Amino acid sequence: LLLLLVVLFWLAQRYFRVQSDLQQVSSDLEQVRHEKLSEFFVRYAHDVVLLMDESGSILQVNEAARDVYGYSGEELIGANISRLRAPESLDTLGDHLKAADTPAGITFRTTHMRRDGSVFPVEVSSGTFDHQGRRYRQSIIRDISERELAEARLRKALDEQILLNRRLEDAQNQLLQSEKMASIGQLAAGVAHEINNPVGFVSSNLGSLRQYLNSVLTVVDYAERRYGSDEGLQAVMAEQDMTFIREDAPALL
Repeated sequence: LLLLLVVLFWLAQRYFRVQSDLQQVSSDLEQVRHEKLSEFFVRYAHDVVLLMDESGSILQVNEAARDVYGYSGEELIGANISRLRAPESLDTLGDHLKAADTPAGITFRTTHMRRDGSVFPVEVSSGTFDHQGRRYRQSIIRDISERELAEARLRKALDEQILLNRRLEDAQNQLLQSEKMASIGQLAAGVAHEINNPVGFVSSNLGSLRQYLNSVLTVVDYAERRYGSDEGLQAVMAEQDMTFIREDAPALL
């Protein structure tokens, strides 16, 4: 009975140990599956994914990195990230590495260079993380050449639209000015018409008055010739100063 109890106890220990080992193996397999799945997504991602050490030396790359930069995987692994930077953007590399030295990381724009020397704009999301006592850098890099071309086209279209709006505004202002001038012209024509009526009336009456004055002066001249010796006529003409009136009246009219 004692021997049987010892055997049962040993079998129970073995059972629980095997269960524990099976659970550990299952957990390890699940972790490996997740790692493989993550590796699959990283490997076939459309954007470039780089894994680096703290100094910026490349440890792993995905397929997109080879396609974008034109290097083989062996050429990229072990190279420093500065190798992928365009010469004109190297002066900001240190600042970007320092700013990305957090789990949250940063996102910035810069320019990279392919193996053939061509330069292209990129948007970089970079950060750091710790794994098994070591610190790593990870960068997700996106070629934004098409986006910048689209932005340039959009900016050009916007500038053209602004210019067109200004031209339309100028045309509207000119049209408004023309309408104002037309209104002023109509007003001037109306005012001229209103002025011409009384002026024409006065001018016509003055013409009649000139005829009447000439008739009166003709009569006076006749009376003076016919009855010039008449003392009464001479007195009236002197009193009315007919000599001055005869000269001044036509000029005054």
